Amino acid sequence: MIRYWSFYQVLEYFFPHFDKQVAVAELTRFLRNPLFDPHDEESVLNVAELASSVSNNVKNEEEQLYTTLRSVVSELEVKRFIRDHELEEHLSDKNSELSTVRIQVSREEDILRRLAARIYAIRCGIVHSKSTNSKGAGSGLLPGTHHDDLILIELPLIEFLAQQALLKTATKFQI
Repeated sequence: MIRYWSFYQVLEYFFPHFDKQVAVAELTRFLRNPLFDPHDEESVLNVAELASSVSNNVKNEEEQLYTTLRSVVSELEVKRFIRDHELEEHLSDKNSELSTVRIQVSREEDILRRLAARIYAIRCGIVHSKSTNSKGAGSGLLPGTHHDDLILIELPLIEFLAQQALLKTATKFQI
């Protein structure tokens, strides 16, 4: 579980970076639009709203995760990774104890949004675990239980995503 959480924190580290990058791109696109009128009050208010989203972090954590995933990996890459690592059955299991968010690779859906929701749910299960009795049964995901084995199956996927975030933000090393 700690490894899963660690890879999540790698992704979380880049939330501000990719949120800002996406917001600046949206603002730039809006300002370059020939329909933008600097003399129109509504246009100026739209610019102000977009600009404030660059400086203020107004997205919730799951939405920031989604923005980060969209910025570092394509849906095709994720689908290929899931298939190559034979994760389809595990991720689509409707009886999963890890998350109620199922991912069905073969369906036409926004797989990155579903993946962000699943990863965030697992992260919350790890972070907010509480034991309610002496047997360790309670809400959340508990270390030292069968939950460790379930998370182990998904470790390669979150590790891949964390690696992609590092690669996307890497700069040339000069001596």
